[in-house]
Amino acid sequence: MNGFNWGLPEQASTYAPHIDWGIGILHWVMVAMFVLWGSFTLYCLVKYRARTGVRAQYEEAGHFWALTPDLAVVAFELILIFVYAIPRWNAMRREPPAEAASTVVHVVA
Repeated sequence: MNGFNWGLPEQASTYAPHIDWGIGILHWVMVAMFVLWGSFTLYCLVKYRARTGVRAQYEEAGHFWALTPDLAVVAFELILIFVYAIPRWNAMRREPPAEAASTVVHVVA
């Protein structure tokens, strides 16, 4: 396998490229979330730092704005499941690889 593979083992099946692609998407989204949340945390630390003569004011913005990041993550995960994972699993179950492209193992008990 060429390039960076997130520490995954060598591909040993015909389905591996599709599965690795899904894992790669998840990793990139997690990296993006880490950068966004880290940036937001640094922004809040700088903007709302303690200053002499300034008293804290507490305002409630509403429950919707507090849940928006969580809802965005849930929406992305649901889209990933219904648009990528279920159709990919269905294709893998319905279309077995050609016998020439696979290793055939006969088990006798």
